[in-house]
Amino acid sequence: MGSLKARAEVICPGAFLLLCLMLSLGLAGSAAGASDSPTPSGTLDASPHLWLRMAETLVERLYDPSLNLFRETWGTPEGQCWYWNTEQGEAAQIAVYLNDSTLLSSLLAAYRQYLTYDNGANVYLFSRYTPCSMIRQLSLDPQNFSLGNLIVNIGGDLAGTRADNLDYSRAIALGLDIYKDPTNIYEQDKAWPNMWYTANLKSHEVWYLAPGDTTDYKGIWDTSDGSLGTGRITGYSVRVEHVTDPATNATYNVGVAERTMEDANLSYTQRFILEPRKPYVKVELTVANKSRYTLSDVSVALAFDNLDWWLYRYVYIPGLGLIDASTAGRLISEGEKEYHLARTWEGFWQPVTDSSGRAWWPSIIYADGPLGMNRGLLVLVQGDYGVHFWGYGNYQAPREDLYGVPAYTDWYYRWLKYEIMIGELAPGESKTVEVLIIPMSSYAPGLEDLYIEMASRLDRLEGRDLSYAVNTGTGAFKGLAAAYSLLGADDRRFVERVIDSVGSVMEGWGWRASTRILANYTLALAHLHGHTGKGEYLSRAEAAAQRLLEAQVRDPGDPRNGGFLDAVHPFGTATHLDVNAEAAHALLAMWERTGSRVYKEAVDYWLQNWFHREQDTGRWYYHRFRSLEDAGGESLGKRYLDEERPYALGYLLQALSRHYWSDDRLLASANRIWSLLTGEYWVATWEGAGETNVETQSSSAAGLREYLLALSEKAGAALEYVRDGSVSHLAFDPRRGSLDPKTGAWLVEARAVIGVTGTPDSTAATLAVYIPSGMVDLVLLDGSPASRAYSLSELEGKPGSYYFEGNIVYVRLQGAQRVTIAYRLVEPKPPLPEVYKTPLAVAAAGAAAFIAAEASAPLLALATACLIIVLWAAGWLPTYVAIAMVALSVGLGLIAIRRNS
Repeated sequence: MGSLKARAEVICPGAFLLLCLMLSLGLAGSAAGASDSPTPSGTLDASPHLWLRMAETLVERLYDPSLNLFRETWGTPEGQCWYWNTEQGEAAQIAVYLNDSTLLSSLLAAYRQYLTYDNGANVYLFSRYTPCSMIRQLSLDPQNFSLGNLIVNIGGDLAGTRADNLDYSRAIALGLDIYKDPTNIYEQDKAWPNMWYTANLKSHEVWYLAPGDTTDYKGIWDTSDGSLGTGRITGYSVRVEHVTDPATNATYNVGVAERTMEDANLSYTQRFILEPRKPYVKVELTVANKSRYTLSDVSVALAFDNLDWWLYRYVYIPGLGLIDASTAGRLISEGEKEYHLARTWEGFWQPVTDSSGRAWWPSIIYADGPLGMNRGLLVLVQGDYGVHFWGYGNYQAPREDLYGVPAYTDWYYRWLKYEIMIGELAPGESKTVEVLIIPMSSYAPGLEDLYIEMASRLDRLEGRDLSYAVNTGTGAFKGLAAAYSLLGADDRRFVERVIDSVGSVMEGWGWRASTRILANYTLALAHLHGHTGKGEYLSRAEAAAQRLLEAQVRDPGDPRNGGFLDAVHPFGTATHLDVNAEAAHALLAMWERTGSRVYKEAVDYWLQNWFHREQDTGRWYYHRFRSLEDAGGESLGKRYLDEERPYALGYLLQALSRHYWSDDRLLASANRIWSLLTGEYWVATWEGAGETNVETQSSSAAGLREYLLALSEKAGAALEYVRDGSVSHLAFDPRRGSLDPKTGAWLVEARAVIGVTGTPDSTAATLAVYIPSGMVDLVLLDGSPASRAYSLSELEGKPGSYYFEGNIVYVRLQGAQRVTIAYRLVEPKPPLPEVYKTPLAVAAAGAAAFIAAEASAPLLALATACLIIVLWAAGWLPTYVAIAMVALSVGLGLIAIRRNS
């Protein structure tokens, strides 16, 4: 791919041109829909702008007027039911660009209703809202099952050990329900736990005393090798049941995974139930006495295992507070602790009562990862029974395969067990204990009382993913801040409360958050400081930006050198393009706001070191990982810009266009987005995808908008798109300017030289170029004038021609060609020296002619004539003035010759 060159310094058309451009963007909404007629596949009508067409498609396809929210996608049942927090912010940013205050107002009202919890003191952000009553059945195989209700997902093994994996023991994997590979899902998660996979439920066991026993407890339990203690499995199944609501007589589906174990005296059934729209897994543990005797001290247990995989370190119990694995527990050995966390009968553990009057024993378990990457589990045990909460912990380093090279070792919970006391069971009697488990991909430390309050109102929080929307809500920060100026006073106060609430959590954790959160939050604070002038926003932004700078790799020996890790060391391992682009965007915003070179230098270092270019192909690439071990394969995660996903490239265009508008990486990014553009003004998520989503569509549209604005302001011309080809070279050549006597504007003659290469499977390509002034003088193809077409349909079948409508030039090319467009860009008034060019030139030439005449020097008179010709060629003298002055100079020269003779 060729380089993008700006010859010398492009003459800027200035504020007037930018104002005209912004006006055209603001008025474009009505015009875009008016002329939206079908065109041949090779040519798209980009009027008034391609990005605006994409924005309108976003609203048309993904805005749900019944909820006033944007759904994730339109092409899958799941995507039509997921309304993510972050995507409302991304869409809000587009609504700002569309200048649609009505849409923004409706969107914000729905956002407050469905995606936030406001208790007056704090505004909590839910990751997503899911109104659909759907049970997903990826697999009903009891040895490898997977069920989901579009919020929570459970999967695993009910039946026994796997023949293909001898180390595989019965476990229920617990996580958040997102898009999954329907084949071998649990093994994928177990091999590489991700942020959505929160825990294993294991060691389902029951203990009791038979008549005459006082200490010899009998039991049924799982062991690590998959065998049973004194009992056996008598039944298991994974199924979808049809349930009728007695209050409404409505029928809905419920997902159930069930297993029964028995010994001679007792039957023990575990049911894991997923109900539509519920943010939890309901666990029903039923014990039944089959014997002729009363069984005493009956207890059942539910344990979370393998917690140390994800660095679970904290437990919060109302009345007891926060219990840190590193400071609590009884030391068993150098590397193991035992924890007796709480017993309900000791009187300290405070229950919570739900809206129906039922009591529950609440507790929260959460991990030690950076904010946004710290998993959490909110557990509610039925309050009718006593609970002994205990477990074990390990002294270990963070796992290298999950967190890279560890910087420290510490204590983490390995497993935690809720032992629930049933008491006596008479012959034939059965009792059932309910436990609700709410998994969260991210937890907000410091808001424990708010979580307990929400736990008491779960019936009012249907459809909400209780995960704290930071990683899954970063777009909300910048979207809300961008919309601030278009909102009413009440909505503005709400936006500030959202930003302040998130800030209090981040500050409380020392800004220990994932990089993308820090970047978007910093950007939002910079925007709010610009809107409000409040110094507290800038101070908080500087604190967040300082932590953001710490995520940058500064090691020439590291392939990721210059890149920003997805989280600060030791948690971050990879340098992803979307994270890096948003980090650069935030730092450049801070540079603009504060003038500190530290922020600009970090971005320059990133551009100079993280990106690399292949010498033979000219393709840009970067490395995501430090070592082959981190990469999990034979590559360091080498990624090419022209293969990246469009939403990440959109972020890159948004970040860099204003200050690095002529950088070739921006052209490569735009080429990639254009290559994925369909005839419906949307981009596929990646090759082979049958749909787009809010983030992809909004980020791509916003990125192309910023690129268009930057090129228009700096060069007076901008690329709208190239289709069935790519732009390999782009150069702008400003020439001379002149004053338009009719308008008083200064017109600068310029040329855009654009190299276009075709694709192997296409015989022709289409290029669309935006000329803000609307003044196009000439279109050349490989140096020869292009013929003119008079419609897009005619252009499609006429390679070697161009079509000009409004402010856009469409050129149809045959294969690889060089396009030259001569146009004029407009200054509202000439630069100050331009005003005086002609008077100064006249004065200089007149003075030289006068001196030549007075000195009677013919050669000096001839030199004066040459000076006049040079001034004319440079555009300082109009032709008629130059002719008159040359004649005067020659006349004076003849007079001087006669005098001397």
